Amino acid sequence: MKLTPLQSTITIIAIVVLSAIFAWSTYQTNQVAKQIQIKKSQVQPAREPSPSPVGSPFEELIIKKSNFQIQVKYEDNKFKYAGVVTAANPCELIQTDSKILESYPEQVQISVNTQKSDQICAQVIKNKEFAGEVPAPQSSKVKILFNNSPIN
Repeated sequence: MKLTPLQSTITIIAIVVLSAIFAWSTYQTNQVAKQIQIKKSQVQPAREPSPSPVGSPFEELIIKKSNFQIQVKYEDNKFKYAGVVTAANPCELIQTDSKILESYPEQVQISVNTQKSDQICAQVIKNKEFAGEVPAPQSSKVKILFNNSPIN
């Protein structure tokens, strides 16, 4: 079967366009893989908090995990916290909740949860920040939950 000059031209253009699409998608995949490797190399090993004796004043708590980071400080009679969650996409929602549990010694519970959005979103890793505060005595024990699981 012999192709006409027009068919040959269309075939060549189609091959070039498909090759360009394949090259572009390979490039994008490699870029995402490089970003993930860079983020993994920037993650510092988690520093496990040391338990403090009952009644000792709280100073600071820092927890670093591969996809979650939080810093808690005591200032102005409040536990102030801030952190970052590495979300699977920009549409993922971050919800925080803090409360004082009825116990002795008092416990401050800080919950950070991710929730999938109803929006259609590109799967691009996105760091999302959160912050909050809860008034409580400085002698309170701090308990951190991430996606309903204790991390300290």
